[in-house]
Amino acid sequence: MKKIKKIKRGFSIGEVMLSAFILSVTLVMLVRAISNSIMYSLDSRNSIIASELAQEGAELVRNFRDNNWAAGKSSFDSTGFSHTSDENCIASYNSTKLNCNQGTSAFALKHNGRYYNQNSGDGTKFQRRIKVSLSGDEMTVYSIVTWNGGIPPRDVNKCNSGSKCVFAQSVLDDWRGTGT
Repeated sequence: MKKIKKIKRGFSIGEVMLSAFILSVTLVMLVRAISNSIMYSLDSRNSIIASELAQEGAELVRNFRDNNWAAGKSSFDSTGFSHTSDENCIASYNSTKLNCNQGTSAFALKHNGRYYNQNSGDGTKFQRRIKVSLSGDEMTVYSIVTWNGGIPPRDVNKCNSGSKCVFAQSVLDDWRGTGT
């Protein structure tokens, strides 16, 4: 019997190059998928925070109206609402009234470790504009929040998730009216 010699052979250079190419393409796609996932997750987080801040703005205006009513004043008393219509207002949890005729720099929200507000704390990417319109015994409130670094638009129709903008709208009635 003749002995058959076994020749040990490794991978060819072509096989190694093909394997390295497939591995690198797979890794690039995996890293891209992970980075997109993180980006979408952060954008969703910011959208949720902005939605809550917009709702808070509308609720603060409602609180001012309720406090006026509880104090026996007209719900839309001038100490809480300085104008019948304004597009440049801010409202903070530590304020007792709506502050209007603000410059656009006042819209920036800060975070003081517990709350977002316009007064103190570290700067954030969020900005909130309160827009009010008083018509008879009814006030329409728009609380508009952006997180793209831009100023919240006056027109809520320009506010959408693509422009990193959300808003809350509330219609408030004057419970007491101006005559009581």
